Amino acid sequence: MRRKIFQDVLPEALAVADVVAIGPVNRAQLLTDEDRFSPDAVAESICKRGRAAQAFSSAEAIAEYFTDNVKPGDMVMVMSNGSFDGLCNKLLDKLKSRTGVRG
Repeated sequence: MRRKIFQDVLPEALAVADVVAIGPVNRAQLLTDEDRFSPDAVAESICKRGRAAQAFSSAEAIAEYFTDNVKPGDMVMVMSNGSFDGLCNKLLDKLKSRTGVRG
């Protein structure tokens, strides 16, 4: 997902979700502008399909967004080819602290 190989088809696939949060490109400086995936372009394309989408600058920002906006019964799916700066744990910790859940 660092390269824009799937950039044109990804919006169609993700537009089935109610909300899409796209994180930054890992080690973006190693890629040329022509090769680098654009989270902003994908988010914009999803929005044009009538769905909510936003590009974020960090895993922390995504965790904050979902902590502020997720409701009981919502399903959140994280897709990443790595730890994504600990996004899953950050999100779970924030949601637990919000609801007072222990575990």
